[in-house]
Amino acid sequence: MNKKNFSFFTITIFFFLFHVLFVHTSFAGVIVYDSVSSKNNSVRLTARTKGRFFSQGGTLVEFYIDKKQVGRTLSGGDGYAFLKYQPRSPGIKHLKAKAGIDEDEGILLVTKEKDRVVLIDIESALFENLFLLEPTKKSRDAVYKLSKRFRVIYTTSLLGVRRSRNWLHDNDFFTSAVLTWKGPGLLTELQAQGVKPYAIIGSPETISETPDIKKKFSFKDTEDGTVVKDWDELLKQLK
Repeated sequence: MNKKNFSFFTITIFFFLFHVLFVHTSFAGVIVYDSVSSKNNSVRLTARTKGRFFSQGGTLVEFYIDKKQVGRTLSGGDGYAFLKYQPRSPGIKHLKAKAGIDEDEGILLVTKEKDRVVLIDIESALFENLFLLEPTKKSRDAVYKLSKRFRVIYTTSLLGVRRSRNWLHDNDFFTSAVLTWKGPGLLTELQAQGVKPYAIIGSPETISETPDIKKKFSFKDTEDGTVVKDWDELLKQLK
């Protein structure tokens, strides 16, 4: 087997194991997705109902904000349920979706006009070892310090929202919204909600997709942003 075929085989096995270990163990009857909006914008709360392997439509989904029911709706044929909601105050809100006996919890982050928002790419900024899922040294404390001056939003491109939320919780990271990274598409969605990111911490590939963000940082070599050696240096740079 030549090196090229061996590399392809290794990658294939990795993603197969990832799918088996991570995707199938994350089964739930309902999944709620974190949402982000500014105080003056209505936000679309989103949940998905599913069976063991496939989405399941026609299910009544109830949405709760800080333990108070804010509405209910049926999921469509694709399993997705949407509810329009107008936040009354800024801050980090506890979000919950219920479908029958199943429920899932997430975050609704509501920003103020003058809030400075920082995007943190979980896989490239917070992992010391991607295979062992170990947090980077000092990253936990650094994110807490950032949260005192900025609104923190996590992004994920590999683990997925549900498993990322669990990982952040299990490793005692600051609680905030986790969004799926969609490149410029995510930035467009945030801006439509009145949220314009001030800074991003991520991989060279991630920050290359964010030309409109003022401050960009990476722990790896890049020509599209500022390279920092560790979280201590990043905290000095990001003020």
